[in-house]
Amino acid sequence: QQLTLELPGGHVDDGQTHEDAARNELYEEAGYRAQSIHLLGILHSDVGRLMNRLWCFFSDDVERDEDWLPEKGIDVVHHKIGNIAHLIQSGSIDNAYDLACFKLASKNLENAEWQAK
Repeated sequence: QQLTLELPGGHVDDGQTHEDAARNELYEEAGYRAQSIHLLGILHSDVGRLMNRLWCFFSDDVERDEDWLPEKGIDVVHHKIGNIAHLIQSGSIDNAYDLACFKLASKNLENAEWQAK
């Protein structure tokens, strides 16, 4: 069995906004609640065959729920942003969707409006 590092993610339920789905997945999979959430971009997974989209979000305003319990088989790990490039180069992060989100994040974080707060 191979261990992987992945970002929280999932599907949008009927009647749910993409932002609310992102908040829910962050809580369900990592135990964090995001107050503010910023859209990094929307990507197509495979234009020729698939209709789904990858909505990438970022939050710099999260709070850990100390009463949250992880799902079986999930361990939440923390890494500094400066360590992400090393994790990608070493193959620790190799999920294509996550890599795309990290690329959008690196591009957007350089020019992020919310950093000025």
